[in-house]
Amino acid sequence: MVATFYDGNTPVFSKIFTALAARWQKFPVEFIARSAIDAASMLISSPRSGAVNVDQISLFSASALATGGYRPDLFTMPPLSVGVVRATP
Repeated sequence: MVATFYDGNTPVFSKIFTALAARWQKFPVEFIARSAIDAASMLISSPRSGAVNVDQISLFSASALATGGYRPDLFTMPPLSVGVVRATP
C-alpha cells in the first residue's frame, strides 16, 4: 500500500507500507513538508487487487501534537482581566 501527497498533479511525499496483514495495525508516519501547499491531496493506493480497510487518518502538525492535538493558535487563551471576584453563600 502506498500513501502519496500531491500538490496538484505533482507528488511531494510518498510512503510505502509493507507487512500488511488481515489484523488491525497502526502505521505511524512522520513527514516534513518542504513547502507550504494550500490545497494538497492524499491518495492511498495498492498495487494489488482487493479490499483495504482504512480506519483513521490524522494529520497533525508537530506544534499541535505538543499541545495534545490542538492548534496552538486556538489552544492559547489570553489572560483574563477580572475586576472583582465574590464568593456567594
